[in-house]
Amino acid sequence: TVTKEITEFKTLDDGSRVKVTRKVTCVRKMVRLNKSVKLRRSWAKFGDCEGQAPGFKENGVVNIAEKANFELAGQEESEPAGNKGMGSLLNMDTFSVLRQLRTKMSSGEITQEQYE
Repeated sequence: TVTKEITEFKTLDDGSRVKVTRKVTCVRKMVRLNKSVKLRRSWAKFGDCEGQAPGFKENGVVNIAEKANFELAGQEESEPAGNKGMGSLLNMDTFSVLRQLRTKMSSGEITQEQYE
């Protein structure tokens, strides 16, 4: 552990200057790192990320901006997505059914009376 002393000079609202001294304790912590992860982090960046600093994450590259549609358990692929009614919910487990009903109610496909 290392203790550092940081000194700052601040100006108050009335115009007077104040000396502020803070003591900060820095602790070095050993972290285990997998060999394959260490090797992968040393690779040169390529494509859109080429030339960026290590650890830099560009939003357009890391996060997907497009909406991803996933098939829920119990939905048959042969049915078109818009024509699925309450009958398709019979094959799902309880939590999937409740989640599906909640999503349909929030999007306006079904009313509160049909939900209950």
